[in-house]
Amino acid sequence: MKSIGRRFLAIQAKRPEWSSLINFNAAVTGQRLSRDRIGRAFKRLVDADDYVKSDVREILADSFSLSWGSKRTPNDVKSALEGTVIEEDEN
Repeated sequence: MKSIGRRFLAIQAKRPEWSSLINFNAAVTGQRLSRDRIGRAFKRLVDADDYVKSDVREILADSFSLSWGSKRTPNDVKSALEGTVIEEDEN
């Protein structure tokens, strides 16, 4: 598995117009990472100008949900990065 940092940098290179927060969430999506690991990587990688400090807990909770989301697959992430539409499952 690639580190969060390497995934983040690869996404940042492909999508420099996206904020570092959006790129970070793309990097953690579907990776099944611990809260601690996400928190440490967040502090290291996300630009402080891209979020309000009072919202950090909610942002990290969302990032953790993206990381462990049951309906997300690596193909969903790949499709999102390529800008293609992801069809919703009717389950």
